[in-house]
Formats: sequence, C-alpha cells, structure tokens
Amino acid sequence: MDVPGTGGGGTSRRSATTGGGTGIGAASGSQRTATTGGTGIGNPSGSQRSAIADHPGVADASGALRTATVVPRPPELPASPSDLISTGRIGTPLYMAPEVWRGEPATARSDLFSLGVLLYELCGGTTPGPLAEAPLVARTFAPLDVAAPRIDPAFAAVLTRCLAHEPSARFDSAEALREALESISARRSGAQDLTLATPPRPRWVRITRVVALPLLAVAILVGGNWLGERSRRLDAQQALASVAPVLDECRTLDTQIETLRAEAFTAFDTDRVPLAEDVWARALSLGAKQARRYEEATAILEASQARVGQGRDKALDQRLAEVLLQRILIAERDRKPEVRTALVQRLEEVDPGATTSRQLTAPVRMDLDSEPPGAVVQVESVEPLPGPPHWSRPWTFGTTPITSGLTLQPGSYRLTFTRPDRPPVRYPVLLGRGGTFQARVVLPEHVPDGYVYVPPGRFLYGSGDDESIRRTVVRTRPVHPLTTGAFLIARHEVTYADWLTWLRTLPAAERTARRPRGTNYFGTIELLPSTDETWTFHLEHEGVAYHAKEGEPLRYQDRELRAEQDWRRFPVSGVSWEDARAYVAWLDTTGRVPRARLCTEREWERAGRGADGRDYPHGPTLAPDDANFDATYGRKPRAFGPDAVGSHPVSDSPFGVADLSGNVWEWLVTDTGGTAAYGGGSFYQDALTARVLNHGDGEPRTRFPFIGLRVCASVP
Repeated sequence: MDVPGTGGGGTSRRSATTGGGTGIGAASGSQRTATTGGTGIGNPSGSQRSAIADHPGVADASGALRTATVVPRPPELPASPSDLISTGRIGTPLYMAPEVWRGEPATARSDLFSLGVLLYELCGGTTPGPLAEAPLVARTFAPLDVAAPRIDPAFAAVLTRCLAHEPSARFDSAEALREALESISARRSGAQDLTLATPPRPRWVRITRVVALPLLAVAILVGGNWLGERSRRLDAQQALASVAPVLDECRTLDTQIETLRAEAFTAFDTDRVPLAEDVWARALSLGAKQARRYEEATAILEASQARVGQGRDKALDQRLAEVLLQRILIAERDRKPEVRTALVQRLEEVDPGATTSRQLTAPVRMDLDSEPPGAVVQVESVEPLPGPPHWSRPWTFGTTPITSGLTLQPGSYRLTFTRPDRPPVRYPVLLGRGGTFQARVVLPEHVPDGYVYVPPGRFLYGSGDDESIRRTVVRTRPVHPLTTGAFLIARHEVTYADWLTWLRTLPAAERTARRPRGTNYFGTIELLPSTDETWTFHLEHEGVAYHAKEGEPLRYQDRELRAEQDWRRFPVSGVSWEDARAYVAWLDTTGRVPRARLCTEREWERAGRGADGRDYPHGPTLAPDDANFDATYGRKPRAFGPDAVGSHPVSDSPFGVADLSGNVWEWLVTDTGGTAAYGGGSFYQDALTARVLNHGDGEPRTRFPFIGLRVCASVP
C-alpha cells in the first residue's frame, strides 16, 4: 500500500488495500438515543440473539428436549453430529443396524435389521431398547407374544432373525426375507380356505399383506424419505434432542463473545493496542467456534427435515428457522454479506410463512424532535439498485416533534431537518430492528459559509476487512460503533488561494518557512515566489514539469477531462502538520472561523462515512471518475496531479462533504494522543488506498507533495 513518505515512507498503521464488508443490517433489538450518541446501530447481543430461547411456545419445548437422553459416543465414534453426517451414516439411530453405527459399510443385512425394527413396532412392540443404547449394544426386544399375543410364531421367528445383533444371523437378502414372509402368508391363506370358521387374520398378516412387500422395495434405503408417522416423530425428536445442548452452548458462547468484543473495542479506542488485539483474537476464536456449532446444529436439523419432510413437524421446522436466524445475525456481526445473503435465502425456503424471517425486517418506531421544534423532516434511503448505491428521492416524514408511531424499515437513511430560520441539518442513521429510535437534533442558528454542521451521533468506525488484511495491511481497528459530538467541517479542502491569503499576512521569514513545498518518490509540488510578490505553481513528475503563475491556468497533458484548471483552487499540499496547525490557529484568532482546528480522526471518518460504515463517501466502490485517484486519468504520467476542489460531486459524503477520497491526503489529529495523522488517499494512489477508513501516522515536520488539510471547528 502506498503512503505519502519517501519510497512509500511514513508508518501507516491503518492503510487500506482491500474492500471491507458492506452489510448494513444490525441485530439490535432496541435503538439507542441520539442524545447519547446512538443511531440504532446494533449487534447480535440484543433480543434477536435470544430468539430461540425467548420465542413463545419454544422455550418450554426446548427445556424438555434438553433433558432427553442423547446417544453416547464411544471413543471410536465421531466427535460431533456433523462428523456423523460426513461419514455417510445417514439414518435414524433407533433403526440403524449396530454395525452401521460403528462405521462399517451398510449391507442388505443392515437394511433388513432396520426393516425388522419398523415391523416390530408396527406389530405392537415398544421402542427397541433404551434410546441411549440403541445403536451400541445387543438389544433384547420384548417377546412379540407378550406385546401382541396373536402373533404367529413363524412370523415371530422371522422377525427375530431380522433383529439379530450379528449380521451373519440375519437373512442374507431382501429376497430371502420376502420368500419367508410369503410362505407364512400362503400357509395362513390356505388354512382359511378350509373352513369359514377360521378366525379373522391376525394383525401381523394384515400388516404383512399391506405393508411388507412394497416396504421391502424402499426399506433397503432406510436412510431415505420413507418413514411412518411414528418414525418421523421419533426422528424429529431425536434431532431436536441432539441440537438442544449445542444451542445451549452457543447461547453461552454468545455472552462470552460480546463481553470480549466490548473489552477489545474499549482497549482499541484508548490505544491499548496489544491488549486489544489479544482480546479481539480470543473473541474471534470463540466466534468461529460458535459458528461451527451452529453449522452442526443446522446440518442435524436439515438432515432430519429431509427425512421427515418439510412441514410435517412444526417444532423441527421452527427450530431450524431459528438456528438460521441466529446464523444470519452472526454473519452480520462478522461482516460477511455473502454468507448472510445465502442464509437469508435458505431461511425463506424453510420459513414460507415468514414466522421467523419477519424478525429481520421488524420496523423501527421513529421518535424525532428538534430544538427549536417545528422542523420538517425529510427522509432518503440508500437505494442499492439499479447501479451503485445512491440516495432515493426524499420524502417528507413529518414535522417535529414526531411521536405519532411512524416507522421505518431497518436500513441506512439520511434525515434532513429544515426550518425557514435555520440552516438545514443532515443526519445519517443506521436503523436496527424493532424498538424505537430516538433523536433530538439541535439546529444551529448559523453555520459559516463553506462549512457543514455535523450533529452528535453514532457511526461505524474501523475496518470490516478479513483479519489477514486488517492486521497486516490495513492495520486499523475492527469495525465497531463509536460516537462524536457536534462539530463543523469544511465542505472543501484548504486551497492554494486560501493558503496564499494567510501567507501574505506573515512576516517574510515565516512566509518563507510556511511556503508549500514537498518532494518524494512522486516528484515535487511547490509554490515558488516571484520578485513581484506573486507566486508560481510548480509540479514535476518523471521529467514532466508544469509551471503556472497566479492568474494563469494549469494545462495538463494527456488529459481529456479537466485538462485546464485554475491551480489556485487546487487543494494546497506540501505543507507540514505544524504548518496546518498554524493556519487553523490563524483562522481562529482572526475570527474568520471561530474555534477552528484540525479534524480528529473520528470526526473526519464520520463526516466521510455517515452512519453505515461504507468504504467510500458515496458507497462501497470507487469508479474512475468518482474521485481523483490513480485510475481517474488512465494512470498516464503527464496526467497525474490535483483537481480543483469539488470537481467530483458524485463522491460527496452523506453530510455533503467533498473530496474525502483522493485528491490529496489531509492532516488529522489522533483522538487519544493528539498527535499527527492523515487520511484519505491522493491523486497518485489507488482506490483501495482512498478508502475513508484509511489513516496513517504522520511526522509533524514532514512535507509531502500530496498531503494537505481540511478545517474543522468546535461548536459552542
């Protein structure tokens, strides 16, 4: 990743080289108040995360299921339910032959054992052996002459042979079993022909005639879809019992993960980075474990649903939907939009009535006020299609105070508060799910020309990149919600015209010291004084030199767009952090911009990203003409250079601030130590470097040809 220093110099601790997550959904069950910095950004720690335990009618069932006996695992058996599935041992444990459960290949004899269990139950026998021991030990079945006294002894013998623990003691094929059953049936039919006094057929004969022959054709695929009603019920119960402890574990992990995440974010935000990274790594490890366990639960429930049939067991379907919901919330928490999209699609398939999935779109009640009241509130939503994300047409939401129960769907919005006697105030928000969003926005009496008022609020700060990128390349904090107070920020970067106005007020020696000049691997950009007290702009790169005096335009070669520009409207560069601080101090002391100062990193990032954690001021991607970066003019050596401020309005931020990506880097102040930093990328570096999350540590006295500044100001 390129940084402004010589040979890429400067130590970049937060330089961006890859796109981060773009999901905007949040899983908070309730919204935060804007007066304390809340914008409704949430995470899976809210009520949504406990959907399984809290769902009406589910908690009791879940509690009962947790007390069920689960099949124990001998040392040689799989370590988890997902392992069972991956080995190919598909079937209901109560009906599986012992050798199949042990991992041996299934044979026709194995299938006949399963058929024997089913016929045993149909004839009146009870569940064959304790559930905990069903697949593992030689079972003793209650004699059929006790369970069903009218069972023919010959049929009982056939069934006993099917249920033999050792495969060698069973019939060797389905055909052999068929012949045995048909022989018994034929004998009974012949006896009936001898006399009309023959009593009615015993139950086993009726079952055999109706069930046995067609059943044999499918029973050899005992792991398939054919199950009797009782078998389906037992299958679903077994699946629910199997996942109950898994889900209990996931809920426990959930609490631990959220505790660690909060601890890590606090450490990051107070610059205790080694501690923060250690705690964050532990949170990620538990999060990965939780995700795996939820995947295992999903596999168990989906396998059971495939055998039982969707819609045939409501408890099974509901539990699967709830597990998928939890996985969606985790994908949102972990900034994995592709995973989330796939899971939402799967949830819609298993939850056609939207009983569970409607929680993802639970509307948010809006409670809005302003000081003074009587402001008209207009709303714009982020429209993802067609084309890149953009703001929708605004619509009038109401007049403050708004407490009438009006709602918005979860998502990213921009609220604009307007009164005839006050400047308009834009307020981007990211709404979670359900609950109430509260905001009370103070409308300032005056905002200086060229500045934007940013009210107090919450936003997503940091990188949503994969950890391998965040830690080795981006080197910034993981994305998480933060707040800022109110502040003013200049719509544009400080220009050469602005800087020259200041220079001409300085004594000659200081004027020379504060002269913009910077040289590094790009080349040189500087202002050169003339004897007539005018200045000349000079840019040199790879043997190409441009010169333009005050009043003369600069003409770029190899450009089709913006080839001729007034260089005095370029953002000033080649100034040090100390120069920048001296300039804003002058603005303050002269009253030009009261309380003027450099922007803090958090203020600058919030002004650039709004509330939803976007990578660039206008969305998740940066097209060549959206801003001035290396691809804007085809990477031609004679086309590189700054543009006049405001030349790329498509990339204006949600607050209406221009050029926060590209053009020139901007000097900033760290929030914790008050030291030098910079952000934003430049005309000579790539789109990934131009992400708003991209900050670097700076050297206060160093001047680079593409670092300038923007002015912020405190609000009284």
